[in-house]
Amino acid sequence: MEVHIPDYRLALRVMLSVLDLLLVTYLIYRVLRLIRGTRAQQVLLGLVLVVMAFFGARLLGLKMIYGGGFHMSAKSRSLISYARVELASWSTN
Repeated sequence: MEVHIPDYRLALRVMLSVLDLLLVTYLIYRVLRLIRGTRAQQVLLGLVLVVMAFFGARLLGLKMIYGGGFHMSAKSRSLISYARVELASWSTN
């Protein structure tokens, strides 16, 4: 008759994984509570949206957005610079 001896290393690994998950979850929760209602929350939301857009574009194969295929002409760069100056002048009025 064969006696089965439990493998405690597997149980220890599972317990450490659960502890790790709980610790990371708690830390994320505390950071989100810390920045709630501040400008940092808006920055974090914007960063998350940009990262999601990047990976979404990558998933859909939109190389112009996520890849190196985005090269602007001098005319486009000058138009963007002009728009920035105009927007800056509007915000000071």
